[in-house]
Amino acid sequence: MNSGSEATFPRPRGARLSATLSAVSIAGLLALPMLSSTLGGCSGDEAVVPSPAPGGSTVSIVGIVPTTDHPLHAGEHARLEMKIAYRLAVDEGVISAVAQDSNDQFIAVSKVAVHKGMGNEDMALEFKVPDTDRIIVFVPLSGEGQRATTTLATREYRVVRP
Repeated sequence: MNSGSEATFPRPRGARLSATLSAVSIAGLLALPMLSSTLGGCSGDEAVVPSPAPGGSTVSIVGIVPTTDHPLHAGEHARLEMKIAYRLAVDEGVISAVAQDSNDQFIAVSKVAVHKGMGNEDMALEFKVPDTDRIIVFVPLSGEGQRATTTLATREYRVVRP
């Protein structure tokens, strides 16, 4: 496994704007079920502004298999296994693992509930690798009641096309 220690809003090389926009869209995806059940018929035109998870909360990908120095191959099945370390400063929260292609299309999503304190979670994503340039894995941490977060860790894979 390779190590990493991202905490608050790290971004892949050359993806400053893309990571910002992706964090907003990821948070929107995660908040959608909650919003649709609580807002009923509202139009949903309000912008969700991401913010860091509550003070002192962090998340990092401490290991990922396969490592990012091994490219993924378009058309093949991929399974990414991750060891996630977190520190949560509020009673409850959610860690998500999200894979997106280079066009910001969601490929796979997994979520796990976490509780106050420090801990580790094993998470996995499985998907068919699309015909794209790269796959970006985002792991955001949201505290209870938080609709969007900038507290996330990322990894990026190059995709080899046939």
